[in-house]
Amino acid sequence: MGGQHKALLQWRQRPFIAHIIERLRLQVEQLAINSNQTQLFSAFELPIIADPFTEQRGPLAGICAGLNYSHTPLTLFVPCDNPQISAQLTARLIAALLNAEADIAYAGVGADHHYLYALMRTDLCDSAQRFLQSGATAVRLWYEEQRCCRVAFDDQPAGFININSAADLALLD
Repeated sequence: MGGQHKALLQWRQRPFIAHIIERLRLQVEQLAINSNQTQLFSAFELPIIADPFTEQRGPLAGICAGLNYSHTPLTLFVPCDNPQISAQLTARLIAALLNAEADIAYAGVGADHHYLYALMRTDLCDSAQRFLQSGATAVRLWYEEQRCCRVAFDDQPAGFININSAADLALLD
């Protein structure tokens, strides 16, 4: 995206992250941002949590940081590259997680798995830490070691579009 952080891409005259924060404030009690670039996000006046590793470990390191930070039994995670987070995301993930007696509930649309739109039990922190310390980094592979359920959001595909190019950005409504 031309070197610009995806969370700061503009949609409807505001950065993606502003839209995400606005949508999530209606769904959760507390918010925090995971980034190793604190200066980029200080204007949003939310706690900024850095990854627990000095080298890049990908999204799972951010999940680990969030689980370490969270003081609630469940923690929600979303990526920064879609400003159209579903208004039903948290409620549907909670219902599925509790119904399935799972540790992680994540979103899916059609055949696609959206592993980074996930609600998980905060006590998975040690498991995520061990997985990362082993040298592994793939969220999908860590999920395979947990009790997971996939929650279909086929009725809301726009809530799970990944913006990775200017062409993707042009597709937003």
